[in-house]
Amino acid sequence: MHNMLNWVKAAPAGRGVRGQPASPGLLPSAWHVVEGLAEAQRKFTCKEFTVHTGYEVLIQRLSDGRKMCKDKEGGENSEKLAVMLRDELKRIEEFRERQKEQRKKYESAMDRVQKSKLSLYKKTQESKKTYEQKCKDADEAEQTFERISASGNQKQTEKSQNKAKQYRDSANEAEGVYKQNIEQLDKARTEWEQEHIKTCEAFQLQECDRITILRNSLWVHCNQFSMQCVKDDELYEEVRFSLENCTVESDMDCFIKNKMTGTKPPVLCISEEK
Repeated sequence: MHNMLNWVKAAPAGRGVRGQPASPGLLPSAWHVVEGLAEAQRKFTCKEFTVHTGYEVLIQRLSDGRKMCKDKEGGENSEKLAVMLRDELKRIEEFRERQKEQRKKYESAMDRVQKSKLSLYKKTQESKKTYEQKCKDADEAEQTFERISASGNQKQTEKSQNKAKQYRDSANEAEGVYKQNIEQLDKARTEWEQEHIKTCEAFQLQECDRITILRNSLWVHCNQFSMQCVKDDELYEEVRFSLENCTVESDMDCFIKNKMTGTKPPVLCISEEK
């Protein structure tokens, strides 16, 4: 406690912190305290032997003092500032929810076109492999037909020719499927690109709005806290001026003067012998 008092006394005067007042009243000597206690002993007695009003007044005084210390220690934020902060936080929360709902719509659309693009890409790749394999089979069948027809065997030649035709027809059919899948994939790619551009633009606007809203909100918060600090400092200055005029002796004298219960102690009542 001694070190803390020295620090407060040594603190530079100025906005927010001021040194202790020059009056010695805030740091009374032991003699002043003893004098005050003696004064309390003389002024808070009662004539009635069974009445303890003086003691009760002193106890109430001490209780009030403890309550004052507790109130000072706890403190409270400005109610007006608290209301403004709650309102601002509510606006931020509402803004966040609106952005969340908007974002979910774009995310749902992007999820749909991305799945469609990937599914069609997989389907196109599979049809490409099928088409290439059938083309290979058809080429081999035609080469076989050419070798057999050169041998002059009519029956084997016709059989090989029919087989080559079947393989070529199957390859042509696979080519049609492959081309159809390519067209569908291209449409899916175009739809995905358009949706991607639209989503990126929407997300960019959301991010711009978010940065702007939060920046302005934080700016407002800083201004609110700054104004509150100025008001608090003005009130603290008023308290400091009041404390400069506060002394232990005058405070105790005022209490004793207003609350004293008597100056004579009770007399022990002893019954007279008959």
